[in-house]
Amino acid sequence: MKVEVITQPNGTVITLIELKNFLKIDLTDTTDNTLLNSLIEVAIENFQDYTGAILRPTGYRVTQHSINSSRIVDLRFLYPISEITLRQYKNENDTNFINSIDFEDILDKYSYVLIKDNIPICRTTNFKIEFIAGFTTIPNLAKHILLMYIAFLYENRGDCNCQDTQGIPKHLQSLMNRYKISVFV
Repeated sequence: MKVEVITQPNGTVITLIELKNFLKIDLTDTTDNTLLNSLIEVAIENFQDYTGAILRPTGYRVTQHSINSSRIVDLRFLYPISEITLRQYKNENDTNFINSIDFEDILDKYSYVLIKDNIPICRTTNFKIEFIAGFTTIPNLAKHILLMYIAFLYENRGDCNCQDTQGIPKHLQSLMNRYKISVFV
């Protein structure tokens, strides 16, 4: 399975003003603005890497060559999915992908696409699915976890590798686990 980002994340999760208020930094002090903005992005990226939960609406394309006998394309690794915008398939004799409504979208916490029986599937069938994943409104708990994580990174700057998700403190990992979906293969 190949996953591509086709539209960049849209919207803000935490504003600089919200973060400065949380950290009790004077809003007129611009000394660390660049650092704080980068820590917001690092925290979002690490949260998403750790949990699989996408915080800002982002467009993705999944291309899968062949499908298992259950006829399911599992999309749980990126959630929440708000909309599936394209469903196509192509067999070895087709030159182009074929749009199809013969898919059933299951958009809940365990998102997947079920390929209906009237689509002929052989071992060379390719599938292309495009969708939007990400919260339209950030849950308050997720926002608070990010604020605490950024505060940790800010207070410990220079002392930790903030690009490493293993550097997430255990108490924050236990809170992030509420957003984590385990996918067993």
